[in-house]
Amino acid sequence: MDPRENAPMPDAARKLLLGLTNYDADEAAAGLSDGARLTVSTRGSVVGKSRVRRALRRALGSLYSIRLAPVAVWSERNLSIIEADIDCERHDRAHVAFPATLVLCFEDDLISEIRLSTYEPALAGNFNGFTVS
Repeated sequence: MDPRENAPMPDAARKLLLGLTNYDADEAAAGLSDGARLTVSTRGSVVGKSRVRRALRRALGSLYSIRLAPVAVWSERNLSIIEADIDCERHDRAHVAFPATLVLCFEDDLISEIRLSTYEPALAGNFNGFTVS
């Protein structure tokens, strides 16, 4: 087993995931750099901490519940890769569960880039409210 696999999660990554599960976009964005970039599958990206916070707030506002269960964490230097199972339910009670990969890049202990990829890209863009216009 690679010693970097299932490594401790950096604090900024932990804050991001905790904020998402608490429906708190401000908490989720607390560990972002000012120029942070969020990319969701092939839906495009937003740049800037305030724009990422707005995208997170919009996504969380469309959900009745969200559960993020990290399956594996790989970290080295300024990069963390988190494989997770995501379980979402919208306010209309539509439900979906899917695996996702979250790639986080860091600068000075802050997250500078977030890339969320799903094995079914339409899920991220169409189900959970992530729009990156």
